[in-house]
Amino acid sequence: MDKKRAALIVQSVLWVMTATVFIASVVSIYMSGMSLKAEDPMADIYSIEAIGQRAVIVLPFLGICIANSVLLVVLGMKDENADKAALHVDITKNTEGSPWPADKIRTARMAGIALAVICIIIGIFNGSMRDVFIKASKICTECIGLG
Repeated sequence: MDKKRAALIVQSVLWVMTATVFIASVVSIYMSGMSLKAEDPMADIYSIEAIGQRAVIVLPFLGICIANSVLLVVLGMKDENADKAALHVDITKNTEGSPWPADKIRTARMAGIALAVICIIIGIFNGSMRDVFIKASKICTECIGLG
């Protein structure tokens, strides 16, 4: 494996780790906010203090990723295929040349759709749909001057 490929793999791993830390921080903020909301229904889940506490954990990862990306740009290491557009992509027939069989790809797609539907149903039952609708209607009425 050449240095360029290794550097790009390291960069990808760093960005995946940063995304994972971001997701874990958001879940942590949400879980602690929900416990606050159980005590006080009017409590603000996403307070500046809660975000600030988690930012101390997240920002070093983000800084390392950005520094690594800048270093790769300065050294001239970039993915040659990143700037090329994919032409004539048909998502229903793009399994040729894939290392996975077509039935496994189809199963993965169906699992993704099923997971999305399950998450939507969970959101409806835990009241998130109502919250989003109320916020959206307030924004819309304020935007047109009625609220």
